[in-house]
Amino acid sequence: MLLASVRFRGVATRQHSLFPRVSLVDSPLLTPEECAHLLGGIPVKTVRQYAREGRLPARKIGQHWRFVRAEIETVLSDRQVI
Repeated sequence: MLLASVRFRGVATRQHSLFPRVSLVDSPLLTPEECAHLLGGIPVKTVRQYAREGRLPARKIGQHWRFVRAEIETVLSDRQVI
């Protein structure tokens, strides 16, 4: 897996190089259910699994997965294999 170290507010975080980060202000956050619907109705459990594995760009906020709509649309438009 290709990872890059990124500093965010003084904290080093890892970022998948295939999914460049976009500003959270520019695009709404999606729940796993909304992301599953956007991806053509795949099971929500699969969306969460792909997020854990790094196959989908996602952020964990507390205990909840969130997906930036623009990043998911990029995955869809690039027809990247999930």
